[in-house]
Amino acid sequence: IWIILLLLITGMFISIIILAKPLADGDEWINFYNTYKMFMGQKIYKEVNVISTPLLFYIGLAIFKILEARLISFRIYAIIINIMINLYW
Repeated sequence: IWIILLLLITGMFISIIILAKPLADGDEWINFYNTYKMFMGQKIYKEVNVISTPLLFYIGLAIFKILEARLISFRIYAIIINIMINLYW
């Protein structure tokens, strides 16, 4: 039980860091923008040029449809993925 508690605390700490950081160059911006383009109706691999597998973009698209197409929604998605990874390991 201590390990699970430690993982949850670590996940929450990383989540706070994810929400507080400013937008920078890198994967976050690329993934957000490509998911946003899919949200606006463009087709992946045809109109949206990506080199990774589509699961990240399809889950992000679902998050955009549930919440809004904003950066904070995408960061909440990153937090959920982060907590799931911490619980898995």
